[in-house]
Amino acid sequence: MGATSGVYETQENVKNNLKETGVTGGSQTNHAIDGGFNHYLSTGEFEYWSATSNVARNYGGVDRAIFDLQEGVTDSISQELMLLEGYYTAAFDIRANNDVYAMITFTATSVAGSGFSYIKEFVIDNSSLLSKTERVSASFEVGNYVKNGDRIEIKISVTGYSGSSSIATVDIDEVTVSEGVTTPDYNMVTGGSFEYLSRNEKGQVTVSPKHFWTTVGQSYEEEKTSNAIYNRAYKLNGSVHGEVYGWQRIYTLSALPYDYDYIPDYNNTGKTYTVSGFGMAPGAVAADNASFRLRAEVVYALGESENETQTVSHYFDFQPYCEDWQFVSGT
Repeated sequence: MGATSGVYETQENVKNNLKETGVTGGSQTNHAIDGGFNHYLSTGEFEYWSATSNVARNYGGVDRAIFDLQEGVTDSISQELMLLEGYYTAAFDIRANNDVYAMITFTATSVAGSGFSYIKEFVIDNSSLLSKTERVSASFEVGNYVKNGDRIEIKISVTGYSGSSSIATVDIDEVTVSEGVTTPDYNMVTGGSFEYLSRNEKGQVTVSPKHFWTTVGQSYEEEKTSNAIYNRAYKLNGSVHGEVYGWQRIYTLSALPYDYDYIPDYNNTGKTYTVSGFGMAPGAVAADNASFRLRAEVVYALGESENETQTVSHYFDFQPYCEDWQFVSGT
């Protein structure tokens, strides 16, 4: 979902023409769990992904799936999701390092027995994707086989070909599975829909959204009634004695130079991000010291010390006079 605004011309002969327009995009639900590979076990292994032996999680302080390319060998990362009937778009970033000749394969396969299988291949021939990041996508349809959908294993495989360097690697990052046939944008917030992120065919919960959110001023609460516009919502009980909020750290840039090279199109001019969400507060107070909003905090490093920082807060306010669901978005 999103929002649009416009101002029409007032002259009679062109009064139906738009003079000014603006479009604000909404946020997509990401059904893939931890597509940025930021969560891991004490052993160093991926927490929510199954990976074969030649796939590592971290290099130089940057979390991603790193495939150590071997000629004639196929390695993979995979994850099982319970998806309702409908269309979906999977997307992920690919980066090739050193001389790489490889085939990258995305598959979506039913593990519940429906027989569904989808496959899409991407070829790297050294010059096509060397030392740069490219986002690719694949769209597929899930049928109604069990629990109004199907239990799907998504898998990304990399097969090394002859001609690759002995130190060749392929990085996979920012994996998303969005509803519908969509543009392959990446939602950096994990669990922002506050739905349980994965279920098996028996409806058993595997990952709760509270795992990714820290609540300040109260304990974690959910709302699952007719009051929740999308089945479940994050419930915060307002207080006149202090702030009550939930927060999530979505990205931390390390001090290593490799980080700056890895970020797509990083050129020291900054990037623009969109923050959006739905909210409802039947008892919001319209006072100067009261707030009902989304807040994004950007912490800038001012020097080499971790303590030399400056925090810039960006606020996106809901209307306190509205007691129904609202949508707010900003950059």
